[in-house]
Amino acid sequence: EASASLGQTGDFDVSSDWPAYEPWGAGPDLYRTLNFFNSEYVSPVGDTTNGHYSRWSSPEMDAVIATLRNTDPTDYQATVDAGIEGLKIAVTEMPGIPTFGYTGFITWDQTYWTNWPGAENPYTQPYTHWGPFKYMTPFLEPTGR
Repeated sequence: EASASLGQTGDFDVSSDWPAYEPWGAGPDLYRTLNFFNSEYVSPVGDTTNGHYSRWSSPEMDAVIATLRNTDPTDYQATVDAGIEGLKIAVTEMPGIPTFGYTGFITWDQTYWTNWPGAENPYTQPYTHWGPFKYMTPFLEPTGR
């Protein structure tokens, strides 16, 4: 309980949180991930924030977020290019420092569908319960059973 309330009000020196609403790189469109750093969500310490607990923002990141918001998500290259610019800013400015990763065990059955992503076929992350599922679905192949 204290973690949630202190995090939202900025009353901390160090925090352990997910950096964004979805895993970094769950798909090519990083709008939801980077929008967490949007300066319009920054609140003074002591007030509840709707953005990243670090309260970091920058005009450069705001410009990337605006570009992503206005880019057709089906324009793959433009989406990737804008996302890469946002990642460059995040790496340079370091509003958060990742200290842990997510390890998940994903299983699938090839009775009805094949071409699941995995180590041998890494076309997207294999999580059916996260955002990349929409990038996986078009590549699954029915077995005909």
